[in-house]
Amino acid sequence: NAQRLTARRRTSETIAAEENAPGSGRIADSARSRALDVKPGYTIVCLPILEWSFRFQRPQQLARRFARAGHDVLFAKHSFGDALTTHPIEAGIDEVELPGTPGTNPYRDRPSDADVKRMADALLAHLAERGTGRFVVVVQLPFWSGVAIRMREIAGCDLVYDCMDLHAGFS
Repeated sequence: NAQRLTARRRTSETIAAEENAPGSGRIADSARSRALDVKPGYTIVCLPILEWSFRFQRPQQLARRFARAGHDVLFAKHSFGDALTTHPIEAGIDEVELPGTPGTNPYRDRPSDADVKRMADALLAHLAERGTGRFVVVVQLPFWSGVAIRMREIAGCDLVYDCMDLHAGFS
């Protein structure tokens, strides 16, 4: 049942045509989106290879650049709790703890189908509450692929797989 993240070629013409199409990356559920003040730009949801405070590398550098360019950034933690919680890391960047099974190790474990659903649905609800219009999910660890795919299936967001390491070399 493995699903692959696939790239699709986009041109200025296809991007313009997609802006108002169904599944355009905007929160699709009319109950959630009917009264939102949608923020300009787009939000980056970073499903990272490492924790924000572990070591300052490319994931944090990219997040900081996006925030400085005016985009909101949600940077997921590798620990999980009962509900989605956030706290600001720095201007424009919030660290997000997702609902999931405590003790799950993103380097060793796979999330259950129930956890994938809880994580994706919690992120989508949080994005709707924030008034997020378009958003992009940046995946840096295969652990997160089910969450990202579910978000794309529901909201039509774009996905970016940022391959940081040769994962097969890790145990």
